Amino acid sequence: MLRTLIPLNLKTVEAGARRKVARVSVFGPTAQVVPRSACSFERIWMPRTDRKGIEAVRMRMSRDTGNGGPVGIFIEKREHTGAGFLNVWIWETQLLQLDDKPSSNLVVPETFARAPGPDGARLAACLSGFEGQIWDTGQLVASRWWRSHPSDRDWREFISGSEVIIGGAALDAQRLSRVPEPESPPWRLDLSLSDIEPSAIEGMLSPARVALAAAVIIALPLGFVSGNGLKLSGYNAATAAKLTQLKADVGDVMDARRIASDNKLQIDRMTRIGDPFKLIDVLVELRTAIGPDNVTLRYLAFDAGNIEVKISTTNTPRLADLVSRLEDGEVWQKVSATTEAGNIIVLRGELATGANRS
Repeated sequence: MLRTLIPLNLKTVEAGARRKVARVSVFGPTAQVVPRSACSFERIWMPRTDRKGIEAVRMRMSRDTGNGGPVGIFIEKREHTGAGFLNVWIWETQLLQLDDKPSSNLVVPETFARAPGPDGARLAACLSGFEGQIWDTGQLVASRWWRSHPSDRDWREFISGSEVIIGGAALDAQRLSRVPEPESPPWRLDLSLSDIEPSAIEGMLSPARVALAAAVIIALPLGFVSGNGLKLSGYNAATAAKLTQLKADVGDVMDARRIASDNKLQIDRMTRIGDPFKLIDVLVELRTAIGPDNVTLRYLAFDAGNIEVKISTTNTPRLADLVSRLEDGEVWQKVSATTEAGNIIVLRGELATGANRS
């Protein structure tokens, strides 16, 4: 039901001018189409293709792609969440003419926005250039873009280089050896928010927008349906439930992003520390230098070989003696000691070169 409730309009931005290429609904959101010429296409196999698997792919592609500038990533939604391939589209946002309207934050690749092909190979005419495609049961399994019309040799290299199994669907022998006539796939008029992977639309689903969409969806039947209150009530309840589930899916994606970000910060910290035994050595040698007194660790910073520790003890030792004992050990060097309010001892130093482990 959501497919017909929240349809997507499509537009392109060329030479600074916006052009509607598929207008389905006055109330539906509009997605900007990224030309195939600006995209690269990858198929990535994952042991799981649920939200966590999709987020892992998104983080990997964000790290591994681009020339230091921001990249756009679009991952096609799958019906099933088990092991399988994910179709991923990547583009450099700085090279695109993106719409400057604040509400225009949904971007889709051109191939996704056009009607899929039948099983087999086809040559599609794009907004710019031509795209070789191989389809299997409605899924794009191989793609290559040419600036100009490809030759027969270009086409054969594309087919042979794809190295895909077409799932039992026989490819026309002539289409394998000679480049076919280009087709002009129509823009999809059946696209809706339900066809988009939730993390790609999280910015569109603010509480205000969800409320507005629900109000419009619920108001439309009231204007055209009368005398059947029970049926209308069920229709509205089902619509509200689907909107709630879609917003919950987006919330799960955002939670997964926060968890992944926290994990990355922890990995970065451990990377700066290096061998965790270094940290153990620092604390063990500090405990030895202090002696039998009870010690409470108040603060610890250990980054790139620099050490800062704040402690409190039952009997405050002479700072000069403590510094001397630490520097006589094998881990600390260039030690300094000060005190803070509350009899807190602040120790700063560096990791001795000989303490580095391989």
